[in-house]
Amino acid sequence: MALLYYFQISYHVSLILLNHPFLHSTPQPTFSSALHAMGVAASAITDLLQRFRAQHSARNIPPFMIYHVLRAVTVLLLLATSSLSSTTTTSRPPRHRPNSWLSARLKLCLEFLEDAGQTWRKRSDCAVRAV
Repeated sequence: MALLYYFQISYHVSLILLNHPFLHSTPQPTFSSALHAMGVAASAITDLLQRFRAQHSARNIPPFMIYHVLRAVTVLLLLATSSLSSTTTTSRPPRHRPNSWLSARLKLCLEFLEDAGQTWRKRSDCAVRAV
């Protein structure tokens, strides 16, 4: 059953990677739609991580999952620092407190990396330091 989570998270990471080049485009609508798509994917990844942790231990994940979680974290940080984040985030965060939603998602990802770090200490430490 854990494989299903790996595939779903990998799918959402591919959406992040496909939209990343459009962040460098100059037209505002392209940037905004790319950031929105990446935010939706990062939100889906954190939802999947939350469900995964309820059923499985993060200590037994394959190393590529650390990369996937790190991709979600970078998008969440981008949303937190973007001037467009209030208009491009998904409808999931509360409208009156999007920063608390983002910080809760970031905390979830960091806790997941710490749990995974029990097995993958070196990779997890590098990922947490990068954040």
